[in-house]
Amino acid sequence: MKTSTLALVLTLSVCVVVAVAGQKARGRTADFEKLPDRRTSLVVDPADGRVPPLTSQARARLDALTRSRKEHHADNPEDLPLSERCLLWGADPPLVPVSYNNNLQIIQTRDHVMILTEMVHDARVIPLDGRPHLPAGIHQWKGDSRGHWDGDTLVVDTTNYTDSTRFQGSGTGLHVVERFTLGDRDLLRYDFTVDDPAAFARPWSGRLWMRRTTDRIYEYACHEGNYSMPGILRGARFGEKDSREVARFIPGAAPGQTLVVLHIKVTLTDAARASMPVPSHALLISDNPATSTPRRVVTASDGAANVSLGPGNYTVESDEAVAFEGKGYQWTQTVEITAGRDVILELTSANAVVGSAPAPSASPATGAKAPSPILPRWKDSIVSVWTPGSRASGFLVDAAGLVVTSQRVIGSASAVEVQLTPLVKVAARVLVADRVRDIAVLWIDPGTIGSVTPIPLNCSDASKPHVADGQNVVAVGGPFPGQRDASLEAVVSVDDVCAVVRSAEQVMQTTQPPVATRLPVEPLQKIPAETLAAAVQRGKVSLSSYQMSSSDFDIVFLTPVLVYGAQHNTRQVNTRGAEMPQGRQIVPTDFGDWSNYFADVPPVLVIRVTPKFAESFWTTVARGAAYTQGMALPPIKHFKPGFSRLRALCGDVEVTPIHPFTLEQRVSETDAVHEGLYVFDPQALGPHCRSVTLVLYSEKEPAKPDTRVVDPQVIERIWKDFAPYRIPPV
Repeated sequence: MKTSTLALVLTLSVCVVVAVAGQKARGRTADFEKLPDRRTSLVVDPADGRVPPLTSQARARLDALTRSRKEHHADNPEDLPLSERCLLWGADPPLVPVSYNNNLQIIQTRDHVMILTEMVHDARVIPLDGRPHLPAGIHQWKGDSRGHWDGDTLVVDTTNYTDSTRFQGSGTGLHVVERFTLGDRDLLRYDFTVDDPAAFARPWSGRLWMRRTTDRIYEYACHEGNYSMPGILRGARFGEKDSREVARFIPGAAPGQTLVVLHIKVTLTDAARASMPVPSHALLISDNPATSTPRRVVTASDGAANVSLGPGNYTVESDEAVAFEGKGYQWTQTVEITAGRDVILELTSANAVVGSAPAPSASPATGAKAPSPILPRWKDSIVSVWTPGSRASGFLVDAAGLVVTSQRVIGSASAVEVQLTPLVKVAARVLVADRVRDIAVLWIDPGTIGSVTPIPLNCSDASKPHVADGQNVVAVGGPFPGQRDASLEAVVSVDDVCAVVRSAEQVMQTTQPPVATRLPVEPLQKIPAETLAAAVQRGKVSLSSYQMSSSDFDIVFLTPVLVYGAQHNTRQVNTRGAEMPQGRQIVPTDFGDWSNYFADVPPVLVIRVTPKFAESFWTTVARGAAYTQGMALPPIKHFKPGFSRLRALCGDVEVTPIHPFTLEQRVSETDAVHEGLYVFDPQALGPHCRSVTLVLYSEKEPAKPDTRVVDPQVIERIWKDFAPYRIPPV
């Protein structure tokens, strides 16, 4: 770099600082003989690599800015940060690495230097003709830069910053001096010094190295903030309106004031003196004296409701009476809310007003009605129904082992399993699957029912319909993970259920009874999340350590360490998948319709079997023939035949999976790929097996086995991942 140079174009990347550290540069002076080795900070002065502390004046300015942005973040467009408005990213100068787009283009002429930053695509034009800085009263977002030559080093002096472009807490008094020194044609040393007496305890300096690249500089076309500006401002106005509405509804709750939480719990006691939560019970809350329409809240399945209120006196009352054991219960209670203290209000049989049971509505309900608290009793009748492609709730309806569930869930599945408790799961026979009524009846061995209580359908009483026109109807459903609960779900007529059950009872007479063999279930003991996080952080985890393949399939063994790392987006887990057509991918830790099952990272081993994405033999031959005629065709790849089933052997003993899941991946509007997601107990496959063998079957040749022995090193890695699970809890 010399003043006589007419034009020089450099495209430099500041994101490769670590990559060039410790490497030897070519030519030039002793300063460039060896780059800094293992430097962990851009700051070179002070020697501790830390930015000097802020002055009390700067801290007060930043505190005021934080408060202003919290309380007035969108009063006006100017209140939004420059980066959010797509105007500027940081002060710049100095040039320090940011999250991405760390590329520069430097163009030098006889009397100017232009520095184009790819981030937000902004150009800084620096005069070299000795002109003075702008007057002190003129401020610019990037400051006012002036350059001159000090030998072979370009020195750039920048002042006149605005108060909108803060660097590490600086203010309008920021003064930055930059030094650009070309070590050789591909290496540039960048030094900068920051001085702002009103912000920092002392001046400080930084250094980084830039290396030439042949990559292009792309336009950073950022307009999202500008396009979103009307919505941001409109949303802020609605927020202020809501705050004013709260203040009008609850005089003690002024805008910006921290509200108090009122915890409400509604329960009733049955004839056996058992406490029953009252779900979906509507309550009205009004301030005293009442100033507006009462606030309406509804209890959850556990009979609880939480509501935020300002300090004051309130009345909590039932919107309607709830029917329970032939009586009607409702509540009216007064509660005092004090600032700084949450309040608990328990509504029970003891403080309820008891009257006659409310009559059923004579007309169809216009909104959700509160179900009878008898529903929680039925939670002990809920079972889980598993098929390779789905999971649903079912209900035990007969002591003979009849289970009712949805026909859509069963579909054409030939293998159905029923889980009665966290420790008991058995195979079930499908007796009847009624597509019209969407009802399926399964049969399990009655000796396995244990403490599960059948729902009393009373199908034998056919003298009157179970459901009258206009009557409130509710259904019970079980949550996905497994523990029982009551919730509102889709409704089927009890009369329809009884009709299908009667058909199932006839089929039972000529069907072989189901077996009582217990099937494997998920372990109850979980691996703590902090243990999984520590395992991920200890070192880079790559799927290559857990993979194998057969002629038609790619196979990956997924442990909780891999699943946890992928779900928490850690950079240390590499879970790139096989390429699909049109650039799509099958990511091994994307579980599609089974994502809920893996959300809590169950302590299980998953063997995922994915059809290979490859070119067929005859397609390769055809491309070769075309090439001899002068036509170079790209590879034409397709997925190999879909997955059918898997057998896993520990030594010579076949291991039964907890779940033989299947997963359908759509690859086009008309085609899909079928994968296997086989779930195994963490102790099932390990070094104790001597050898682990997988036998795979494809949809194309379901009777032809493809046998593969798993590499012992892969088994050892899997066993190591489950080591925390084998340590007994303290």
